[in-house]
Amino acid sequence: MSTKTIVDIVVVICYLLAVTGLGIWIGRRQNASKEGFFLGGRKFSWLLIGFSLFATNISSTQFVGQSGFAYKTGIAAANFQLIGGLCLGMSALIIIPLYLKARIYTLPEFLKRRYGSRAKLLLGFIYVAQSTLSSPIPLYAGGLVVLQIFDIDESYLWLVCLITGGTVALYALIGGLTSVVFTDLIQGIILIGGGLVVLAVGCYRVFIEGSGLNPDLAASHLELILPSDHPRLPWTVLVTGVIVHLIFWSTSNSGLLQRVLGAKDTYNAQCGMLLASFLKMLAVFIIVFPGILAAQLFPGINPDASFAVMVDRLLPMGISGLVMAGVIAALMSSSDSGVMAVSSIVAMDIYPSFRKSSTEKQALLVGRISAGFVLAFSIVVAPLIGGLADLIFPIVLKISSFMLTPIGVCFLFGRFSRRVNEYGAVATMSVGFLIGVSYVVLTSIEAVRAMLPDIIVGTNFYHLIFVLFFLYSSILLIVSYLTPAPSNEQLAILELIKDRKAETGRPWYQKYVLWYLVFVLAFIGVYWLF
Repeated sequence: MSTKTIVDIVVVICYLLAVTGLGIWIGRRQNASKEGFFLGGRKFSWLLIGFSLFATNISSTQFVGQSGFAYKTGIAAANFQLIGGLCLGMSALIIIPLYLKARIYTLPEFLKRRYGSRAKLLLGFIYVAQSTLSSPIPLYAGGLVVLQIFDIDESYLWLVCLITGGTVALYALIGGLTSVVFTDLIQGIILIGGGLVVLAVGCYRVFIEGSGLNPDLAASHLELILPSDHPRLPWTVLVTGVIVHLIFWSTSNSGLLQRVLGAKDTYNAQCGMLLASFLKMLAVFIIVFPGILAAQLFPGINPDASFAVMVDRLLPMGISGLVMAGVIAALMSSSDSGVMAVSSIVAMDIYPSFRKSSTEKQALLVGRISAGFVLAFSIVVAPLIGGLADLIFPIVLKISSFMLTPIGVCFLFGRFSRRVNEYGAVATMSVGFLIGVSYVVLTSIEAVRAMLPDIIVGTNFYHLIFVLFFLYSSILLIVSYLTPAPSNEQLAILELIKDRKAETGRPWYQKYVLWYLVFVLAFIGVYWLF
């Protein structure tokens, strides 16, 4: 093992110890009550929320997958970040105020108050199942990057998964959401810094030492909008399934929005989400552009290894260790957010449904146990999924989009329609869950995939998502109109949104709408430029 590798490993170990200690120290005062453990006492500022949302969203899967996608396809890989940022800002404007005014602890609680207990329980089970099955993927993807950069045999993948997963377990299970959000702030800063270092060194090699991007590469890799017949990301999916997926991701994703529910007030929640939107725009440069630069500097490599190769071959001793800490930060942030969401949903929504007399102390214990189970499952399973390596990133997108679409339909119609009811919501989520699981499983098994009709396997799955959006909307509306209207008690939560009292005492330059318009102009500018 080289001196460079040893130094980098020491840097990473020091980082893991520091994050664990910081997380436990910060969260030690906030874990005595359910509001303290699951929502951080509702004291989070916009700065904490913004960096935590960003760190949660930019997982190790994206460092590997989106850089690899950019290596093959170019800047079009940034569409997910850009449109996701736009949707986050819209969510902050139209739906987050209702969540905050309702003082809910979890997103399934919104479904309980708007529809009823059955809808809440069904969503809770669906989310726990989805999160548990998806939890090994970030550990696996991040672990592979760690091994490649440090030139360690893949037989040690289990050890990397154990160390990173164990670190998350220590600070998340002890300190709760407060530990997660504060460590996400540190990890978000390291993640951004590491990405900028890789970008700067890559640009120096291409534009200062070299003669710039190859003309053919520039022509093929610097277009955000790709032709309608593009095999991977035609422009038609952006205005159909992708935008549907990201709208629902920003309004009904429990893992993402749990920290928003812990905001001091609506203003801090909105500004935090908008900060995350601006940071997602920055991700275009720290994740996507390194993949494009790697396509010129290292042609012929495995695209999904592009970021790791950039770190390993371009950065000096110690600095590569810090950047590696950024990748591990992304891995840990995506893991801890899912763990906390599962913990809160099991403790606040599922467990009390079966044990009516449960105490707050029992709920906290059950929440910690469920989170520990998910982490243990991901640590054990992550090293075993190598056979799915070629399918991992499509599976991640498929699971997220197919599972979120029926749930998002229920949230969105529940927010704006007073006629949809619990019967419609339960039918929509049940049908959506069966369709989503069937599609992901059947299209991931090559022998079964060959027997499926061309209209399913030959259609971009984001186009299918757009069709399913209309199917689920129809199910929700038809079943709701064929059954009794919701009661006044179930509609009471919608009355909260009528209170539109603006934040007082803030000058014009601190208004949320102003800065969201600035983001929209920047968003338009990026698409005009590329």
